[in-house]
Amino acid sequence: PKGYFDRVYPPPPQSSADTPRIMHVHVGKGLDQGAPDAATSYEVEMSASWPDFVVFNPWLEGKKGDKGPDFDDDGYKYMICVEPTIASLPVELGTSPTDSSWSGTCRIKITQD
Repeated sequence: PKGYFDRVYPPPPQSSADTPRIMHVHVGKGLDQGAPDAATSYEVEMSASWPDFVVFNPWLEGKKGDKGPDFDDDGYKYMICVEPTIASLPVELGTSPTDSSWSGTCRIKITQD
């Protein structure tokens, strides 16, 4: 889509709590200025501790003002943020040493077709 884009997706189910979740995002052509005819895809592997996944582009509206991303004036046309997030479920930490912290891992692989 063209314009501001911000979506949160639940990741696919996993077979066990120790199995990482893998999300595939196919962006299409035109994201890479150096290879405008190449289609860009992302493979995001995230630990089970991440409950959600976000795809975001600030577009022009999100770039304005002092809180906008720090890139070229038209850079928003050639970027997309793809990352795990905690949006739908709260992370509740306990008070004992074994449950008083949270950790998550993420690996993002970018390919062009």
